[in-house]
Amino acid sequence: MIKGVVNDAYEAVVRLTVQGPSGQSQEIEAVIDTGYNGFLTLPPALVTELGLVYRDRSRATLALTREHWLDVHGVVLYVFPMRWRNLRALLQQADMFERHGWSRSRARDCYDLWRVFGIYKDRMDLAGFDSVLREKCAIRGVSFTGPGDFFHEAMLAYVEETWEQWLGPLVPGLPSFDTVITGLRPQVAALVPTGTED
Repeated sequence: MIKGVVNDAYEAVVRLTVQGPSGQSQEIEAVIDTGYNGFLTLPPALVTELGLVYRDRSRATLALTREHWLDVHGVVLYVFPMRWRNLRALLQQADMFERHGWSRSRARDCYDLWRVFGIYKDRMDLAGFDSVLREKCAIRGVSFTGPGDFFHEAMLAYVEETWEQWLGPLVPGLPSFDTVITGLRPQVAALVPTGTED
């Protein structure tokens, strides 16, 4: 689990390690925003120091819907604990559907997993992910036997129904629900082998 603090400016701050292509790493303090989408803004001096490779430019929507273009560089960021939260949330909501016939839309979890694993998986250290995920799920009383457990059909039907409502205002050029779920299934299957519950 990533633990952080609230600083004197009332910002949620976590310590992370970022690593450049040559293996040089730096521990940093990052402010987490409620709109976190898998990107991390670094000072130009740190980008230079770590020798980060330029990838692309990306549009960022800031507070009050101001848009800015930012340079995107490649970096190894050890963030997989955050992804188990998205996967565990899918299991918890599937369980809620089974017990109560309803749950909150998990559109954001599906989109975030698809985006982060689709773009950054080859740059993430996922050693031990399956066992960490099982431990974290056990804490909340949910479990899984394989990747199919994360794609409860009734839950997904509700996610599809609320896709535009939940994500349209947040994600310019939002991909379709089908695109995301079709892409996410093999990503989850690669992370979560089929087997018995722990």
